[in-house]
Amino acid sequence: MIISVAFLILTGIEKEYEQRVLPDGKVNVDGFLCVFDVSQVPNRSLERQVELTASILNNCLKTKRPVVLVTTKNDEANEVTLLYCIIGFA
Repeated sequence: MIISVAFLILTGIEKEYEQRVLPDGKVNVDGFLCVFDVSQVPNRSLERQVELTASILNNCLKTKRPVVLVTTKNDEANEVTLLYCIIGFA
């Protein structure tokens, strides 16, 4: 069984997406996909976003499962933002 789980962090649009409750009992997770938005958004600190995402990634890595980090909106990011993200996740 494949279960798709999305965590919408600091977006404020969580209510716009369908919510599904995981079944009771154990659920097997084969890996994690973390999607990181590199665009600059008013009232959303890049430092806080990197810190929170790094914490999530560290918890995923502890499971010994594969973790893939991808970025979105790269066309809206500047070089400083991308460099900060690279250093923040190193």
